[in-house]
Amino acid sequence: MIDSLFIHLNILYPKSFGK
Repeated sequence: MIDSLFIHLNILYPKSFGK
């Protein structure tokens, strides 16, 4: 469930993660 959140954030804000 948490992984899903991180994936969603990564799609919405990829520059925030820089990965």
